[in-house]
Amino acid sequence: MTLILLVLAGCAGTGEGSPEVSPDSIVVESFPAEEVPMRPPPQGETHAVIDGGVEPARLTFTAWGSPGCMRYPTSVAWSGELALEIQTAPSENTECSANYEPTSQVIELPTGRAAIEVAAVVVDGKAVPFTFKGEQ
Repeated sequence: MTLILLVLAGCAGTGEGSPEVSPDSIVVESFPAEEVPMRPPPQGETHAVIDGGVEPARLTFTAWGSPGCMRYPTSVAWSGELALEIQTAPSENTECSANYEPTSQVIELPTGRAAIEVAAVVVDGKAVPFTFKGEQ
């Protein structure tokens, strides 16, 4: 009985803003896209904002989907000289919202390079537009 409760707890979120979509998610925060400093991307597109004013630096990427069952980031690494490569996975949640809207997810950047050095952000093999905020 305990095992079943743990599995269900692992799949359940704590409501809007919860990054707990999966045990392997690297999301530190998630929220509706209206709260980011950039306008949401066009429908079906993704964009990113790099914040070098916090330690460690963070990347907020905004993508379209159904809240509660969006794809979530599982890894971030420096790729090549100056690119950040982000891999995502489908949510394990099967209770998707009927809404299709932009949602922002925040991840911490790997250390070893300054945020201002980022020349490209690649999400699931596709380069996405990005901008900087905060101190670089």
